[in-house]
Amino acid sequence: RNISRQTRCVDHFYFYLIDKHWGPISIRFSSHLPFNVKVYLNANRWLARKALDQGLTIKFKDNAILDGNDPLALQAIADTLNEPMIRSVCEHWSYRLLPVLTYQQRNKSNFRYQWFLDQIEYAHNMVFKSPLSLTKLFHRHLALNYEPLHAQQIQRFFGHRYCPAQDHKCQLRIHHKSQTVTVMRMRSRGCSIKQYNKFQRLFRTEITVTNVRDLKIYKALSNFKLLKERMENILAAFQETQ
Repeated sequence: RNISRQTRCVDHFYFYLIDKHWGPISIRFSSHLPFNVKVYLNANRWLARKALDQGLTIKFKDNAILDGNDPLALQAIADTLNEPMIRSVCEHWSYRLLPVLTYQQRNKSNFRYQWFLDQIEYAHNMVFKSPLSLTKLFHRHLALNYEPLHAQQIQRFFGHRYCPAQDHKCQLRIHHKSQTVTVMRMRSRGCSIKQYNKFQRLFRTEITVTNVRDLKIYKALSNFKLLKERMENILAAFQETQ
């Protein structure tokens, strides 16, 4: 047989489930060797469940926490999220839903999945009591911050060396996602920052990385802490500039 590397379409199996600690998660399995797995997690749901288990009172909606009786304790819980916790939930459901090998076979052959970061989001929320105040401030914010941002400055936020050849991968745009939600989004390579008014209650600044190597970090899950710190620093520097 002639064996060659080719691109082919294969079936994928999707599972949607409720985890005791993480809440709603979804998992995608490939039906072809080496049976690649992709796990989608929402750390905000994990934080909400963890806070309720520890007796904190919080009010949350979708993927945002709107109020709580002890913000410092909530932040302390959030800081405990680490690579072993993520690995644990991924391996628990992967080996259970797609038993490629039995438990005995896995231990005898030392078979295990290696986990990597594919896409990760980190956000800062500013909560408003008055939707009108949020709308006025956000539109004023867009007017002041849209013009000064240019390709060279956008690339510098993410630590990218300015290169005119990369200008086509760098953009800044404002669009109306719906009648009440306006979004300002800037992108450089596989990184982006967007700001928008969510639920007419939150002024959210969100950084998304679809290729962690664009932040000069290897994509192994063991680099989760380093990536989180890097994204937090980028977000803080961007807000300070604004």
